[in-house]
Amino acid sequence: MKLLQLPTEIIHLVLSELPIKDLVRTERTCKQLQWACLHEINRRMAASHSDYSLLVHLKQTAAQWQQFDPKTKTAHYKVDMDPVTIRSMYDQRRLIECTLLRKKRLLPISSDDPICIPVQKGIDSGETVHVSIRNGACQLEANVTHLTPAPVPLDRKMRLAPRCLSYSIQITSMSLPLSTIAV
Repeated sequence: MKLLQLPTEIIHLVLSELPIKDLVRTERTCKQLQWACLHEINRRMAASHSDYSLLVHLKQTAAQWQQFDPKTKTAHYKVDMDPVTIRSMYDQRRLIECTLLRKKRLLPISSDDPICIPVQKGIDSGETVHVSIRNGACQLEANVTHLTPAPVPLDRKMRLAPRCLSYSIQITSMSLPLSTIAV
């Protein structure tokens, strides 16, 4: 018996009972059910708007679901967050680590390589740099801004110390592949 001979209502009812992990597995292995699996994944993602959040330098922010792209098989999220301020004494390359969290389990989603936002050396004061970070678990789009330093009254001790540099990091969007969603 061919799967396509079943009515679509029955196929949707069966797929609605499967966990998302099994839906992803079925989508990968059965070409005849691929369209139905992708439709069910899209429906579930739309129903559970904010399953994921990000922890950036001790500040947690939620990610709102925007759309699921069936061609690339990725879910796109919008991240509305206030900028996180990072202070550094020296103009050097720095990596700011981020953690992807799933809200239902409140555990970080582990990956082989960590998600790190690079703060490059030599960014001019007031300049904003767009950064795209990709690893096995997700893809992030962020803006890194070198904040202009506030004027400091000079006294004898302050002349010896270097000026503190401030950077602002703001994540704007996130994309998750099906392999991360199925974990």
